[in-house]
Amino acid sequence: MAQLAVPNAPFFTMSADDGTVNTYVLDSKDDSVSALSPDGDGWTVRQGGPVLRWDEAERPLAL
Repeated sequence: MAQLAVPNAPFFTMSADDGTVNTYVLDSKDDSVSALSPDGDGWTVRQGGPVLRWDEAERPLAL
């Protein structure tokens, strides 16, 4: 669902040094990035760049 909300921003996962698998959303057109890390039963989201891509992904899901 999230990929449909931000189609120009590819998603990928990478393992951190501690073994935690993080998910990243990158948009090379405007250098926006979101990093999602598991946090108990939810996620911690960090965002950077001119556009908050994860906020864009969550907006249609909230409707």
